[in-house]
Amino acid sequence: MGDVQGKGLAAVGAAFAVLGSFREAAHREPTLTGLVDALDASVVRHNSYVARRGDDERFVTVLILNIDDARNEVQAINCGHVPPHLLDADSVITPPLDSGAPLGLAALAAEPATPGRFAFPGGTALLLTTDGLTESRAADGAFYPLDERLADPGDLPRSDLPRALNEDAHAYAGKAAPHDDVAILTVRRPHRSCTLS
Repeated sequence: MGDVQGKGLAAVGAAFAVLGSFREAAHREPTLTGLVDALDASVVRHNSYVARRGDDERFVTVLILNIDDARNEVQAINCGHVPPHLLDADSVITPPLDSGAPLGLAALAAEPATPGRFAFPGGTALLLTTDGLTESRAADGAFYPLDERLADPGDLPRSDLPRALNEDAHAYAGKAAPHDDVAILTVRRPHRSCTLS
């Protein structure tokens, strides 16, 4: 899951740079750390190219996940992105992951991005989202309370959580509807396999 800083064609160009690099490096790099290094290098190269044309440089927040089916766990690296939420029938957990520098800014970080691990057992779901959801604001300026809505879901059905959260955020923001792009993804693990919604 990723989110490029800004909007317009410049942001689209940065997104294409990262996606192209991901498609190549995911097959070549044996570790998540190597994959993140390759993605960061692609953003740095892209920024160098656009800076020569006089365009603004961009950074990209990403959450890179590797789901290990055999071990029922996830290995993850968070590069400045909204953290994942792990949901079961009764609780919501935000797995403890270090948050590193966004792609394009790794050279400024004191420490390199490091992977973390957390359990992903059957009967749970991972919720992944961009900050377009968490930064949706009500008329009084209050941010959308994602953690509260997940802890006490009320009428938010977990079976169709992305749609329900998107509609709930729009209702929360009212006429000040979200201005940022919103991406919401769930990865459900009902038994031994993962499904996307």
